[in-house]
Amino acid sequence: MSFLRFLGISAALAVPALSQTGGVPVAKFWTHDSQGPAQNTPCEGNATVELLGNVTAPDSRSSRDVGFHGRVGKFEVNTYGDTSQCPEGAQLDNCWDGANFVGSNSAALDTDNPLIVQDFNLTGGDRSQQFCAKMDIPEEQDNVFFAIGTSNVIETGENTGIIFTAMNNRTMNGDGTSKDHMLGAGIGIIDASGDFPTCTRKEQLWWDASEEPLWGDHNVVDGMDGFLYFFGGMMGGDIDSQLNVYAGRVPKNGATDLSQYTYWNGQAYTPERLKNPTPSQAILQGVPPGQIFWNPYLFKWVSLSRDPLDMWGLGIQTSVNIHGPWSELQKVYHEDCLTPQPIAIYSPAAHTQYDPTGKTLIVTYAAYGPIQAIKLTFNKD
Repeated sequence: MSFLRFLGISAALAVPALSQTGGVPVAKFWTHDSQGPAQNTPCEGNATVELLGNVTAPDSRSSRDVGFHGRVGKFEVNTYGDTSQCPEGAQLDNCWDGANFVGSNSAALDTDNPLIVQDFNLTGGDRSQQFCAKMDIPEEQDNVFFAIGTSNVIETGENTGIIFTAMNNRTMNGDGTSKDHMLGAGIGIIDASGDFPTCTRKEQLWWDASEEPLWGDHNVVDGMDGFLYFFGGMMGGDIDSQLNVYAGRVPKNGATDLSQYTYWNGQAYTPERLKNPTPSQAILQGVPPGQIFWNPYLFKWVSLSRDPLDMWGLGIQTSVNIHGPWSELQKVYHEDCLTPQPIAIYSPAAHTQYDPTGKTLIVTYAAYGPIQAIKLTFNKD
């Protein structure tokens, strides 16, 4: 199940020394002047963008959709959408044909090699499980079309954290196709004290997607100021309104208490929930699902997303404040680097742990089949 969007804030966020300067446009970090498709050839402009390859899960032979990345305790956790198990002997990086469905979400751990993820808590020795499972209530257990999507995990304390969960009733149409109906969002509790992380859903529904943003369908980020900032987009309306990114925040030590959540109304964070929000209340507009993160090399917040005008392109926007203003989107990568070219790419995730300096960044994204990885090298000049 696709669980795709996010962002937010009130006054100055995370970097007091910069908070009074406002967000300013930045110089272009990348240019791309491709001469056409080239097999496994790095794309180069005034910074390097290198295709690393397809990500595989050899422990479970899992083929997965979308994805986020986060850390709780010692675990670098990747969370995914629809997950299936490849048949034995199949190509591990792209095997939807003949694959056996596992569930609407799953998780795996990053390894030292960004092209290999490590599965955990396998059944039968080689089959992954849903990370955030259905609740033991008739509404969920009796409906085979009830699906759970997830955001990234985020740490709230020692070996503990939260994850946003999205509920989707994928009832079938008369012609056999699935009709997604997003019901809303809740949270799960992450326990990282054992041999692997676990997810226990706390509430079925905290927010109603029919009138509120689907909180968690971008990512959740630690603002480094005692707050977690979470982002979401509307599920209804036209495509432009669905690409507006709304924000909220909650104290890290109060993330399991709904009463402590506040929401950015365009001017400040208030306890009043965002019901049918307007574009003026969004912190970003026209942004497909992606991830926001702090980059110490650029010393700015970075919004990484698919280029809304290019189904094969990735772009970034930057700001010194998490609530903006943000720079114009700058394309960093185009799938001219790949042969054959996929249908499209979507849902990029930033794996910041591979280079704590922020000079380089591993990015994974879904490519309508495989999950692929690239390496960006930032250039401030």
